[in-house]
Amino acid sequence: MSSIASIDLILYGIILGALTFYAQRLSLDVPSHTLLMGIVGGTLTLLWGVLGMCGLRRRTWPILTLIVLAVFLTIQTAKAWLALNAGVQIRRRLLLIFGILLVFTVVQLLNLLKESRTETTSKVKNESGHDELSTSTDPR
Repeated sequence: MSSIASIDLILYGIILGALTFYAQRLSLDVPSHTLLMGIVGGTLTLLWGVLGMCGLRRRTWPILTLIVLAVFLTIQTAKAWLALNAGVQIRRRLLLIFGILLVFTVVQLLNLLKESRTETTSKVKNESGHDELSTSTDPR
């Protein structure tokens, strides 16, 4: 994992934990499992970012963590949106927080998947054993 992706994961973990804590403080209607998922998800992504800075090359666990967080945040955003449409008194800031977290999660997931794909395609070898993406100085 590149150092930029690791720093992104560290920052995302801090933002996730802070915004879910703020959402819990903003409205008492937010279930406690939202705060728990935000703290656990933020801690895990922070851990994956630190391990990436230390040399962890695999992206499987960070990608799986972000997939779980994306599903969870999609559900929370849909519940908040439906509650707002049903006329239940819900703060619009709460909906905004869940929406921002969902967008951040999806963008972070796509960033890791793109980086994984780029690294995989650069390692593909052709029959002669040379990288397909490398330029050759051979005039043939």
